[in-house]
Amino acid sequence: MMASETTLGPEQKKQLVLDSWKAFASYDNETAFRHIHPDVEWHLPGVPGFPARGIAKLAEMSEYGKQAYQGERTIEIKNVWCDGDAVILEYKSRGLRTNGNMYVNDYISVFELEGDQIVSIRQYFDTLVATRSAEPK
Repeated sequence: MMASETTLGPEQKKQLVLDSWKAFASYDNETAFRHIHPDVEWHLPGVPGFPARGIAKLAEMSEYGKQAYQGERTIEIKNVWCDGDAVILEYKSRGLRTNGNMYVNDYISVFELEGDQIVSIRQYFDTLVATRSAEPK
């Protein structure tokens, strides 16, 4: 995967990932996708249909979020680390589902960068919490 030749320091890498992921959570794909490679690999262990490749899958999940949630989801950052070209986020995601259920789940997400492009995303979260929040009240 060829990415941009931009060289970023650790703090710049952390900010790029934070800005991109917060934009994705609020359905601002234009901002989010600015630094996500078109051939991004997205891994959600335990979730049918994953791993997936390509920004189109992120766009599809963003559209799903618009339909599944009443308004924006929020992410509360607990920790962010950078090690080489990997940025690791620990955060809590919240949102009111259209079925009236509140979604609250803890995540660890690993973002791998090449230059100023996110080329891989691995997210770890409680899939049972996600499944139960989607069930009717």
